[in-house]
Amino acid sequence: MNGPDTIRSGGPYPLCQPVYRVAAPAVDFDAPDIHWPDLERWVTRDRRAGNPAFVPESRLELAPYDALYVFGEARGFGFSAFGVDHPLAPPDRAERALAAVYGALAPLGERFIAAQQPGLTRALILHRHSPRPEQTVALDGYLFPRHAGAQPARQGTAGADWRDARARTPAQRV
Repeated sequence: MNGPDTIRSGGPYPLCQPVYRVAAPAVDFDAPDIHWPDLERWVTRDRRAGNPAFVPESRLELAPYDALYVFGEARGFGFSAFGVDHPLAPPDRAERALAAVYGALAPLGERFIAAQQPGLTRALILHRHSPRPEQTVALDGYLFPRHAGAQPARQGTAGADWRDARARTPAQRV
């Protein structure tokens, strides 16, 4: 029994949800720490188990992208990266990028939250090892195709270019 799908530690894994629902009905939701590189898969599985998207701990180097996915696509209400709590060390690239994402989202405040519920926010995660290297997002009558190879990843720049990750393919009206 190896791998994240077979872990039976009792932690907040989606496969343990039936036990939690019966044994602890007063618990409103659980929030998994997601340190695997496939955050999209784990958030989707956890939401299918009846939980809202709330990630209290995630991989720092992927956090800028993962935060946008959690808030934009999964309609999340909380996200935090692991390892940003060392106040004496200067912030690294991923920490600065995560701060930029939070800085961009903060002014949207209640408008963003109001747009999440009817599905007016969208996001996706693409990387070179993605099981689906090509995806299309539909929003307000437009299709936005994205390809994992559209912007090659550069070693050591995790999160540095999130503002420039715009589509290389124009949106198409449906």
